[in-house]
Amino acid sequence: MPFSPIDQNPDPIQRSSFATTNWSLVLRAGTSDQAARRALEDLFRSYWYPLYVFLRRGGKSMEDSEDLVQAFFLRLVEMNVFGYADPNRGRFRSFLIASMKQFLSQERIHRLAMKRHSGEIISIDAAGAEERYRLEPVNPETPERLYERSWALTVLEQVMERLRLEFVAKDNEPRFLVLKEGLTGRGDVRGRELAERLGLTEGAARIALHRVKRRYGELLREELAQTLETPAEVDDELRHLMTVLQG
Repeated sequence: MPFSPIDQNPDPIQRSSFATTNWSLVLRAGTSDQAARRALEDLFRSYWYPLYVFLRRGGKSMEDSEDLVQAFFLRLVEMNVFGYADPNRGRFRSFLIASMKQFLSQERIHRLAMKRHSGEIISIDAAGAEERYRLEPVNPETPERLYERSWALTVLEQVMERLRLEFVAKDNEPRFLVLKEGLTGRGDVRGRELAERLGLTEGAARIALHRVKRRYGELLREELAQTLETPAEVDDELRHLMTVLQG
């Protein structure tokens, strides 16, 4: 990453904002509440691919990995596992992978249950996931480490999409596409070239890039906050994400 959101010194996330984060909502209401159910589905959309990668690297086939992720999510909802979750015992991502390992220890039983109660919590693009999986590092990373890396990259992708949609809402996606290159460090968009492509002076272009970096940092912190209980945890989770990407 070309910059560190930790160094951007954004305004601290207010404690009150954590009252409606996805993980907090799920923990408070279990899965019986409709708002909690929607929040849980949002979390599943964020984590299904990291879990898919974990299963694939562990030796499961594409078809089995897709089926197992769906069966796992269904099992979590049916058993209302979140009603018993303790956020003090670890992050949501750690909770999920530990639960998946326990689920796999009884895989045969859960496969039978899946056949009896067919269904899905979210739509999974298995073909697209497999194409993406083929691009994963071929070095012998453990399934756990690849899960963590996939989680980190998924978070960044979601943040970038949120940023893009903010520009789209202002009918300004072309400017986003230019600024994105400066944000991610891809290409060689600097100084005068950046200004020319944005139709701004060099000074105004630098300010625009600074603002989009700041907004990216804010959105990244907000995204991470969705699976945390207190604002004090955000910096630690951000450091962990960056360590995973640099490892």
